[in-house]
Amino acid sequence: MICNEKQRSELGCFGGLGDRVIFRRALILALVTLAPGCPPPGATSRPSPSSLARTGKHRAAPLQLTQIARVDAVTWMADSLLVSPDGLSIAYRDQVGRLSRVVSDGRPHRLYEAIGPLRFSPDSKRLVYVGRRKNRDHLVVQGREIAVHPAASSRSLTFSPNSSHLAYTAQTNLQHQVIRDAKADQPFDSIGQGSLTWSPSSLHLAYAAKLHAKAFIVMDSKPGPAYDDVAHFAFAPKGSRWAYQARIGRQYRLVIDGRAGSPYDSTSPPFFSPDGRHLAFVALKRGHGLRLIRDGRAEPLFRDIGRPLWSPRGNHLAYVARSPAGYAVVRDGLASPLFSRVSATSLTWDPRGRRLAWIATVTGGETMVVDGRTRATWKDVFAPVWSPDGRRLAYGVQFRTLDGPVARMIVDGLPGPRFSEVGKPVFSSDGRRVAYPARRGASWHMVVDGRAQAPFQRIGHPVFGPRGLHVAYVTVSAEGFRVVVDGKPRRAFAIILGRKPGMISFDAPNRLRYLGITATQRRAIIYRVTQRLK
Repeated sequence: MICNEKQRSELGCFGGLGDRVIFRRALILALVTLAPGCPPPGATSRPSPSSLARTGKHRAAPLQLTQIARVDAVTWMADSLLVSPDGLSIAYRDQVGRLSRVVSDGRPHRLYEAIGPLRFSPDSKRLVYVGRRKNRDHLVVQGREIAVHPAASSRSLTFSPNSSHLAYTAQTNLQHQVIRDAKADQPFDSIGQGSLTWSPSSLHLAYAAKLHAKAFIVMDSKPGPAYDDVAHFAFAPKGSRWAYQARIGRQYRLVIDGRAGSPYDSTSPPFFSPDGRHLAFVALKRGHGLRLIRDGRAEPLFRDIGRPLWSPRGNHLAYVARSPAGYAVVRDGLASPLFSRVSATSLTWDPRGRRLAWIATVTGGETMVVDGRTRATWKDVFAPVWSPDGRRLAYGVQFRTLDGPVARMIVDGLPGPRFSEVGKPVFSSDGRRVAYPARRGASWHMVVDGRAQAPFQRIGHPVFGPRGLHVAYVTVSAEGFRVVVDGKPRRAFAIILGRKPGMISFDAPNRLRYLGITATQRRAIIYRVTQRLK
């Protein structure tokens, strides 16, 4: 899948490796049919002579490979493969006749008639799932059955942020209840799907429930006030504040820290500032219009209002607003000049919360607006990204020429090399370096600090190491999947896995880790790969 520029800026998928569905299809294909040139299990692999010629004389230390699983590529349910958050462990389902089992880091668990989705705890230390046997659901943690229910919702399994607590929903007869750390709350007629929400401190658990046609937010096992409906519960990112939307009849109000606010014909979800001190939401009164309510104070009316965006420190708030005359960006109550259109998804604060950028439609095309000042006009503008220190801004542009469409990356106001397509830019942690994927014809390049590296068939997200010392990414070619570090490709695998599909990560300034899989038509071996850099 190759996303167009607008999709690329909103979905973050580049060159066919960012899309989870496509990546999993590639995983299944790679394990059933060995990629041309991909080495069989146990074999060594080197970059091609042409690749070595491009990378220069310096070579990284040999890869350290630790085998963590050996699987049957036919019975392995590859689509179930789950990588732990730290990228060092794996779990998957394996088919054994009519039954299935979970295998974690090469260790098989017991057999079940059916197994639900797998979940790792945030600290990667616990694996949990629900297995069905003889019409009973068994909660399994680290391979041990710790609870049995007539029906448990495997999709509701959720760990607290600190990994110390586990909660899920289960059904008994016609009622549902939440189980938290093996203790059951009171039963309800229904529990809101996906509503289990832990506080950032991991001390509190809240969810939406209904009983006798009334709806409640249940906080720490205690039901709150009854309403006709409740939705959009949220804890503040910091502190102990919380809020949700409640409906009585045809009117809606926001309940903030247990207190119901003024009624409206409709409200948006609550939006807390990053520091948790402030809250904003959009409210509608028919015959009047939409207005933003910030800390209880109403701002001017508009025909339409986009999602409010707090600055990183929570001291500023901006949103896109539409009036009969056009679109504007409202920052702290003050509206910018009007534009034909403003992309609400492009609105972005710099990491220090001082500067604001967005994409606007003007006569002749689109432009990047920074702090209210417009820049050059292009046919399309997309993917604005600030450097971590907030001093630099990069974004992609596209325009047409007699030879066809051309894309360029604008960094610090200066256009980079011409390509057919460019992806979302990534800055190093110190803001000094920038990299992005780019396509020229049928080949993809990684462009690092303005220079295009060797071409590949497909290319993944760039990842900078700490302090920006190294940059790495995953590539796909006829030889298979490779990790390329500082322009130097390493051995090929049938597939490479990181914390996310198609992603790899540094766990030290000079150390890169990921999972590599070698495969034949019958057997696959999963390795934990450590790559040390000089």
